[in-house]
Amino acid sequence: MFSDLPDGCVAYVVGLLHCVQDVLNFKATCTRHAEIVKAQQTKWLDLLHTDYDTRLQASAQIDGQQLYRTLAVSKPRTLRYHGCFTDGGVDEQLAAYWVDNMFTPNHWESYCSHHSSNVNCMGLLLGEDSTDKKWAALRSYMIERLSKPVSWFFDGGDAPQLGLHDPIPAHLMRFEEERLRYLKLVGWSTQGLSHLFLSVYDQLQLGTQLGQMLLHGIAGAAAEMFKLQSVATFLQQNYLRTIKVIHGSQHANHAVLGSHSLKLMKESSSLPQLVGVVERVTICAAGDFSCPLKCGVLFMADCHHLQWGQEADSRILQAFQATVAQQMCREFDDVDSPQVLRDKIKEGRLPAAVAAHLTPQGGWVEFNPSFHPHPPGTQDPSDPTTPPLPLLRPLAWFRLTTAVENAVLEERRIENAHLPHYEDDVAPWWQDLAGPGISQAWRDLQGATEPSTMEACVRQPSDEDDDGDPATSASRLHIRLHRRHGGNMLCIKLINQENLMAEHNDDHPNPNIDVNYIACHGRLLELPKHLHVR
Repeated sequence: MFSDLPDGCVAYVVGLLHCVQDVLNFKATCTRHAEIVKAQQTKWLDLLHTDYDTRLQASAQIDGQQLYRTLAVSKPRTLRYHGCFTDGGVDEQLAAYWVDNMFTPNHWESYCSHHSSNVNCMGLLLGEDSTDKKWAALRSYMIERLSKPVSWFFDGGDAPQLGLHDPIPAHLMRFEEERLRYLKLVGWSTQGLSHLFLSVYDQLQLGTQLGQMLLHGIAGAAAEMFKLQSVATFLQQNYLRTIKVIHGSQHANHAVLGSHSLKLMKESSSLPQLVGVVERVTICAAGDFSCPLKCGVLFMADCHHLQWGQEADSRILQAFQATVAQQMCREFDDVDSPQVLRDKIKEGRLPAAVAAHLTPQGGWVEFNPSFHPHPPGTQDPSDPTTPPLPLLRPLAWFRLTTAVENAVLEERRIENAHLPHYEDDVAPWWQDLAGPGISQAWRDLQGATEPSTMEACVRQPSDEDDDGDPATSASRLHIRLHRRHGGNMLCIKLINQENLMAEHNDDHPNPNIDVNYIACHGRLLELPKHLHVR
């Protein structure tokens, strides 16, 4: 049928195909068509954009089909973005509360801001970091060494170290809940473990029986003593370490760059260039927080960090500040309810929703990943010689169920446990718990989405909870996306918090925002050296 057409006409037909299977079927018709399809490398980049929301610069040196195949067959994984910037400061200026904790998908660290609202945080996809593995190994060592002293202190040495979800033995049930949690060290924060380790190590220095338990079961006590001393010295140096403020300010109460992630940026020319494709997100606000995160919004972007890594620290800071000052990011300031979100969408100030969902743990509204409020490659107007600024694209707005609302839901579950299918009916919890008008706002948001998008197109197996994660299901919001969202930068705006300061006897003058982690899950694509994000 196409045998008499010039190659240019056949290439034009290929350009009209929008499905990968159609392109492959066309390619299989004859050798000539296969050669023409192979030459259409930009077509495969278009398909990568359509199917995986990746934006890559065209290059004659790439095998687009192979690149597509690599991403398509890759296994979903946790995407480790490195927290590199926040304009909300850090609580008490302590490194233990640094923003990278929020991007690290574990249960034992947290980000605690200084400011109370509209805190913008940025993470870059810079590859694996050996620091994560070092701290995980250090935690394992502390838990191993502390298990016997803690068990001995609370149960005369007979209690085994318990896993977080292990049942409590009958002979331990006499302990108060406050004491039982000491037997579940795996659920402790690294800061808490460090403090406990140093306390017991001090007892070892004093020669007490409790301290001697650190050496329980060790054959070579001298070598172990050296190891314990090395760990204690390291912890003492890091326990009260303050944030290193890059931009020369006297305090870390506003815009801050992270020294470690900055170092990774400057070394990125020797590292593989990565693009993440986000398919689901887990938001965890579990912890002993006086100001847990309540509401926020996620953005994706493509950052030319290879170019930015060559700039001075102050220029990088200015670029990140200019990025979060984009109109689209500012439009989400104080958007703390479905009504406000709905109204801004109706006014055209925010993109249309493609999906809106409610669960007992919270709700979220997903946006079209292809929405472009401004042309890509926006320059910093204050300095046109700098690399292009990342363009923020809204991924999803979310709102978590509060502790007060959770308590009401739990009471209802107990009262209605005898009713069939009751759990299926509690999802629209906002209709009477979070204020009048909420239910109608959600109906409006859901009604505005395309019917075809309400059936999730990205299917993943059920979430497997971390055995060491103290968060209950009520403390985690699992966002399953209807579209794939790609980029090497993740920006998170923490809009507000649930104020529990009175319940926690927190006497700070203003609330901050505390969050355990926000973890993205999806696919990771390593780009060839000559290929870059657009």
